[in-house]
Amino acid sequence: MNLNFAAEAQTSFAFLEKYGFKSALTSAHRIRYQSDRVYIGIQRGERDGEVSISFGRLAMEEEYSFTLFLRLKNPALEKALGERLSWDGLQLQECLSRLADALRQEGQSIIEGTDETFERMREIRWWHFQPGVLKKGETH
Repeated sequence: MNLNFAAEAQTSFAFLEKYGFKSALTSAHRIRYQSDRVYIGIQRGERDGEVSISFGRLAMEEEYSFTLFLRLKNPALEKALGERLSWDGLQLQECLSRLADALRQEGQSIIEGTDETFERMREIRWWHFQPGVLKKGETH
């Protein structure tokens, strides 16, 4: 099913161009923006339809989840975004628009390439937000 993901993502995330980002990769399920220091990838899962954002510094081999970033910085906003599943054009537009708004609202340190943000994300894992998943005394 072709939902015009790339075109819709470019529309929603065009604001990144004001910060010096350029589209570096576009495919049916992924678009990647890059500045001189940072990349921001927006993708839609082929099988599950989940729309997500990943980010990292270009000079480093790193990839971080915007979902985990939001769980750390603004858990209420992350929860309000919901499941971010898109099975039709309207759902896709809504997911992309809400994610773009969240990035604009909370992701300035990502967009600006603030090293402290990336260093903090290096330590964050999904189980930090679901402590019941690990058995008592187990660490990673």
